[in-house]
Amino acid sequence: DMNDGASDKLIHLLTEFFNELYSSVDMCPVPLRQIFEHLQLVVCRRFREAEDVRFTAVTAFLFLRFINAAILSPNLFNILPQSPPTAKQKANLTIFARAVQKIANFAEDFDPSKSKLYECIMKQQSLMRFYVDSIGSPIDVKADFNPVSVDLAQEMSYLVSHLESRLEHIISYKEELRDKDQKTFLVCAKLINILEQITPKRVSSPRVQLFSKDSRSKHLMKRRNSTGSSSMVILSLIHI
Repeated sequence: DMNDGASDKLIHLLTEFFNELYSSVDMCPVPLRQIFEHLQLVVCRRFREAEDVRFTAVTAFLFLRFINAAILSPNLFNILPQSPPTAKQKANLTIFARAVQKIANFAEDFDPSKSKLYECIMKQQSLMRFYVDSIGSPIDVKADFNPVSVDLAQEMSYLVSHLESRLEHIISYKEELRDKDQKTFLVCAKLINILEQITPKRVSSPRVQLFSKDSRSKHLMKRRNSTGSSSMVILSLIHI
């Protein structure tokens, strides 16, 4: 149960979060928009009597797989540094994620006696229908795709950082494949060799560090600065 102050804070964050979400329609990747359009067509043909099914087909996929996953584990989506949230922060994020999912699911199993929160959820559910229609509408793929907008250096930096964090597993996996799958074994060996060549500095730790401490801090700061206002909502939850 939440007191009035906590409830007001939750309403404020939900409003700010969904305002940012609704204004980001044009940023939704083309392949996802095509998937959402197809999903709605399929479920409408199969479930003709269910009014909200075409909306929940999209929101269940989008929120469970992506948005709420990022809310609950912001460190895994480059919204926060590598360290996971504390127990208290995790509890705050869970409360927020549950409220977001109720809106996305068009749920009605919440306490209407909490009038302010009830009104907020009902309002957002109404707006959510327009949002789903927008991201599931037909678009001109050629006009939307702009390869120049892809920051290749940043994407490669993310890839290298991820491979670095999994390097011990890659090495272990390579050894397991030595006598089982020679082709994949050679691919792993080549990948490890490439990672070692681009490593600026080897340290005594058994884990290869692909960035020095200073360069890693700058890299994480750049990554943090690139997140949008929705990330700031999550940061606000972390510091409640």
